[in-house]
Amino acid sequence: MESFARQNPRQNTNVPLKKTVKIHKRDIERDARVSGEPFVNIKGKQFHLEKRVLISKNEQDSHLAGLVSFRLPKQRRARVHHQDVPENEENNADANINAEEPLLRKYQHQASYFYKIRNDGNEIPVCAKAFCSLHGISQERVRRIKKALFQTGESPRDLRGRHDNRPRKTETGTLVAVRDHIKSFQCIQSHYSRRDNPNTYYLPETLTVKEMHKIFLDENPNKPLSYNIYWKVFSKEFNLKFGLPKSDTCSICDNLIHKIASAKDA
Repeated sequence: MESFARQNPRQNTNVPLKKTVKIHKRDIERDARVSGEPFVNIKGKQFHLEKRVLISKNEQDSHLAGLVSFRLPKQRRARVHHQDVPENEENNADANINAEEPLLRKYQHQASYFYKIRNDGNEIPVCAKAFCSLHGISQERVRRIKKALFQTGESPRDLRGRHDNRPRKTETGTLVAVRDHIKSFQCIQSHYSRRDNPNTYYLPETLTVKEMHKIFLDENPNKPLSYNIYWKVFSKEFNLKFGLPKSDTCSICDNLIHKIASAKDA
């Protein structure tokens, strides 16, 4: 037994086994379809679908709505029946004509919808099931797109989060007061770098956003406002900075300003 163990040492069982990778035609077709590269399907037909980078759901619905069209059913014309009237009643126009109400055909659907896909710049008509399968969408989403096209003629808009049930929403009057308060501070433009930053204005370097928010609360005690909302308006709606850019100062001036400040503190 010992000689057999020396000749056949025990192998390391901690080495992970290599996974056998199988390449299927459906996987290759799926990856090529997503990347927009040309591919050959299982039946041997070559395709080259356009690759589109869709950002938002509204853009996706707008693209899909461009591939869906509809046609209204043709209504039957109104029928007018003429009766045979004796010659002595020829002048009575009301008795000569018996006009019935239009006989309209009852359709179970309001419109007929058509679907298509784009392949190498060519539009290929497909059925609704193929349209959903190729774009990877559900029938409910197609139904919503068709409803919007029939009612408004445009693609549906994403209304998620668009409601008025926000009890903590900042009032419009308060936001207007914040904008007016920020505009009340005196600011200047850069002298030497104005060409590179034409829309940038500079506030005094001794001022901060926190101090501006405190001044706003002191001046408007009836309009409570958090610092985050004030900072959001300041940073997103205004292009303001504190102090002056280095191109507008020199070492001599900075040294003199520092000496003057030190003398005042002493």
